[in-house]
Amino acid sequence: MDEEKPILELESVGAASGAEHDQGLASLSLALRRGERLLILLDPFERPGLFGDLASGLVEPDAGRVVFDGHDWARLGPARAAAARARIGRVYERPLWVSNLDVDENITLVQRHFTTRPEPEIDAEAVALARSFGLEDLPRLRPARVPPRDLRVADWTRAFLGRRDLLILERPLRDAPPDKAAGLVRAARAASDRGAAVIWLQDAGDRNIVKEFEPARVFEWAGAQWAPVERN
Repeated sequence: MDEEKPILELESVGAASGAEHDQGLASLSLALRRGERLLILLDPFERPGLFGDLASGLVEPDAGRVVFDGHDWARLGPARAAAARARIGRVYERPLWVSNLDVDENITLVQRHFTTRPEPEIDAEAVALARSFGLEDLPRLRPARVPPRDLRVADWTRAFLGRRDLLILERPLRDAPPDKAAGLVRAARAASDRGAAVIWLQDAGDRNIVKEFEPARVFEWAGAQWAPVERN
């Protein structure tokens, strides 16, 4: 594994707003290396889903290209793209669950379909992760029957389960119990120590996250532009 090669590159990426994304991006260039922690500070009305969709190859940019682990998403076929996407953990700002699966089945779905790990091993890791975040067990009910606070923590479990090369955390503390935040920060830092690149998108008003997460770089996302934040 080449530690110096970026795991994610955005090369002069532009994308217009639309029905799915109410905020666009203009000529964004970024190279993120394995183990790097990046913090994006958001305007309260900013919706970060477009960046996550671009970074994980779910939408194509209108200009430029997005490269994951050396491969242009636009040039990967559906099967290879799905396998590559399985190496990305994501906490979505808005809840996104398969409604006809229990939450524990949602959590383990990617690991069951894209790895050869035994199911008991996957389940054991998922339970351990959930407990590290303060849940007694995986929620084994349909998403609609799980309280939002527990569902948010379950979302963290899904994102961190398995060996991820990239983590994208979109306002991950929204709807979460305040006493659980420290556990998420510890997990994010531990993941980066193991070699995962971590992108945390958070409201600009929550400046404590800069100290706790200890990112290598900080940007502000305002309008369609990203601007680096100078720190003392």
